[in-house]
Amino acid sequence: MHGIKLGVCSAYKSANIPIFRALNHSPSDIGAEYFNEDEGMIYIDMSHSDPYTLTNNEAIFWISDDSSNNRFGILRGSTGTYRYFISASGVQYLNYTQNTFNGTYLSARFKMVCHWKDGTLSVFYNGEKILEDAITMPSSITAFDLGQSNDGVNTMSGSLHEVKIWNKAPSLEYARQQSRHYNIIDLTRDIARKGVVFAGQSNMTGSDGVGSASYTHTPKLLTNSGDYEDYADPFDDDTDALILGGVLSDSGAALSYAGQVLDLLIDADGAQWYGVPATKNATGLIADWSVWYDSLSPNPDKTILNRAHALNMRGLMGQNAGSIQCLVWHQGEGDAISGVSVSDYKAAALELFNEFRQTTAVDKVVIVSLHKWVTALQTAHGATQAQWEAIQDAQNELASEYAWITLVDISDIEATLDNGLHLAKAQHDVIAPRVASAIETL
Repeated sequence: MHGIKLGVCSAYKSANIPIFRALNHSPSDIGAEYFNEDEGMIYIDMSHSDPYTLTNNEAIFWISDDSSNNRFGILRGSTGTYRYFISASGVQYLNYTQNTFNGTYLSARFKMVCHWKDGTLSVFYNGEKILEDAITMPSSITAFDLGQSNDGVNTMSGSLHEVKIWNKAPSLEYARQQSRHYNIIDLTRDIARKGVVFAGQSNMTGSDGVGSASYTHTPKLLTNSGDYEDYADPFDDDTDALILGGVLSDSGAALSYAGQVLDLLIDADGAQWYGVPATKNATGLIADWSVWYDSLSPNPDKTILNRAHALNMRGLMGQNAGSIQCLVWHQGEGDAISGVSVSDYKAAALELFNEFRQTTAVDKVVIVSLHKWVTALQTAHGATQAQWEAIQDAQNELASEYAWITLVDISDIEATLDNGLHLAKAQHDVIAPRVASAIETL
């Protein structure tokens, strides 16, 4: 089916009205008149039965003057990669290849939105911003190809389920909403299994404080291959390549007291409990986990798979494999050291949690509070008591204001490693029963 021209003039009355829309579109040149170099947006809903055997350089779309001087396009690679390419007046502004998903379970169907305005290109993939760069769009365009490049070259082997084009750019939030799609991971679901996503920074990873625990049962961890492995201390997720190509991978132990929590939950109800790790050392909620976090990239000008997106995908993978009961969030040390305010921490936490809940349909969040303040935290790490307690206040307020958030208060527990910053195995032994009890009562 070919596209329908919806009216160029009407598009300028409302940025949310596309000038072109097509369903089940066959690869073709739709005409250069649909491209506005100053601002615009392209929405594509497409699929492929096997994303990892694509022929290199298959074109999703290609806008050009039939030369190498002026062109804008996205080509798919052979292993789940995308190549973003822009040149204008013979100057190359973007030639960047990104491995969007570096895991076994790449979606056969996805949505992608490209948005450009005021010299900035933003690309959204399944609801998350994956690329942002300063660019100059090409001019003197003579062709706008969908599903191919240069009138029949590099034809895409997948399906273009829907294509929409705007010649006036909507808001970035609207662009992200348009790209939402949640059927990203495809695992065999076992509803008898119950899962917990464990997320946060160093005290969730365990830092140097993970010791061997003895388990009455056999807690499981969900690996990237979709298998369940026996929990063993210390668990290091680097040994099993992370689903998002290292976005959340870290050296050293990747979980601290999670195994003990899972063991206690199995003891309580006899179900098959499993953990889904999503941790990263030395991170702050504001600086590193924000939905719009922009600096996690080999190139500081680009946004690549932020940690919020990584958390969502880990949660979705766990949800599709069983039944995730909650997200356990243990974090805040980095924000206390940075002096983040109560209001800013609460706002960022709500944004992150709501993204996770909307993506995964997991409604419950358990926050593990910051541990006890000691003066060594200021002398060794620069966190004042007021800064530390501000994060504790923010965590308390979140739990008191939102029924779906439960607080596990560990402000009475003093950390004995790294001048009061990191919890040791002895503290994990106290925290684990509190977390398990909170999950049992959700």
